[in-house]
Amino acid sequence: MDVDAYNKLREEFMQVFEREEKADQVSASSDENALQLSSILNDGWARGTFW
Repeated sequence: MDVDAYNKLREEFMQVFEREEKADQVSASSDENALQLSSILNDGWARGTFW
């Protein structure tokens, strides 16, 4: 697997995913401090325990 190519696609996906999560929070009047899945996925990537 080409890690750089994968990371480029992952970053693109994460940008869209984060934007959708934020839009969903606004439309649902959710708690702004609610844990977001995108932050968990990004933390996993940073630690090397990614999906």
